[in-house]
Amino acid sequence: MSSHPSAPPASPDADLRETLDLLGTLMASVSDRVDAQTEALDRLSKTAAEARQAAFAARAQTDPKLFGDAIGEATRTGLAPATNTIREANALLLRGVELARTELKDAGKTKMELLKRLMAEYERLRWWRLRLPVLALGGLVLLVLLTVALPRLVALHPMGCWALGGEWGDYLNCCLFRRP
Repeated sequence: MSSHPSAPPASPDADLRETLDLLGTLMASVSDRVDAQTEALDRLSKTAAEARQAAFAARAQTDPKLFGDAIGEATRTGLAPATNTIREANALLLRGVELARTELKDAGKTKMELLKRLMAEYERLRWWRLRLPVLALGGLVLLVLLTVALPRLVALHPMGCWALGGEWGDYLNCCLFRRP
C-alpha cells in the first residue's frame, strides 16, 4: 500500500511481510510490557502476601489473651513468694487482732471488777467518813467519862484502891485517900 499513486502497486507479499514485521514488533513490545507488568504484579502480589503474613504475625503477637496469659503466669510465679509472705503476715495480724480482742475483753472484765472493788472501798470509806465525827465525839466523851469515872470504878475494889495509892477501909468498904 503505497501512498504514492504513480508507483506501481506493491506486491501483496511485501505488504504482508511488512505488516507481519510491524505486528511482530508490536507483539514483542506488548509482550515486554506485559512481562514487565507481570513481574510488577508478581512483586506486588508477593509484597501483599508478605504484608498479610506480617499483619497476621503482628496480630498474633499483640493478642491480649496471649499477653494476658503470659503476664498472669509471670505474675503468679514472680510474685508468689511475696504473695505468700503477705498472706502469712495477714494471718499473723488476724491472730494478733484476735489475741488483742481477747486480751481487751479480759482487761475489760478485770477493769470492771477493779471498779466494783474501788466503788465498794469508796462506799466503805464514805461510811467511815460520815460516822467519824460522831465516833470521834463519842470517843472524846468516853475519854472524859473514863478519866473521871475510871478511878472511881477502880477504887471500888481493894486491889484497885491500893494501885491508885489509897487505903481500903474495911469498916466503910471504900477507898480512902489521905492528904499530906
